[in-house]
Amino acid sequence: YSIVNPGPCVCGGYGQSSAVNAFDEEIWNVTFGSLNNTSSCTTTAPGPNSVNQLYSNYAGFVTAPTVMQGQAVPYSVDINTCGGWFGMNYDIYIDYNQNGLFTDAGEQVASVTGAIQGVNSGVINIPIAATVGTTRMRVVAVESAVPSPTGTYSYGETEDYCINIAATTNCSGTPNSGTSS
Repeated sequence: YSIVNPGPCVCGGYGQSSAVNAFDEEIWNVTFGSLNNTSSCTTTAPGPNSVNQLYSNYAGFVTAPTVMQGQAVPYSVDINTCGGWFGMNYDIYIDYNQNGLFTDAGEQVASVTGAIQGVNSGVINIPIAATVGTTRMRVVAVESAVPSPTGTYSYGETEDYCINIAATTNCSGTPNSGTSS
């Protein structure tokens, strides 16, 4: 296999998160900025520890989108079914300080209860103090309440990705004072 963005996002010691039962709901697509990854009930992700319909590791296998400190980044999560639909909730986590955990303040960046079957979308604001570089993003979709960014749950799926956080750039040039009438 081929890794397209190695580093701590890929090689870090992130805790495992996974469903224990296949079937029912799972993640069919994740978009985040320029990242757009589609999977299905028969897709097994290429990354280590991936198990069809339970955990999908795309970290280092899907090109990491570049986002800027301070940027509002649109995202979507398409949740659908490989059997029955019993309702879903999902959380998204980003390891902003790149310490291998998703439990630091502000790293749970989305928490949606009562997600619809199909595309759910929103905006994630990247903190100005986020550490620059490649880090991990985790999407956890669970048939019941999302227990945490790590551990196991009954039905759903977890997907991991890398994202690249770039430093914010200062404005340059001369401000336009404009005129008023």
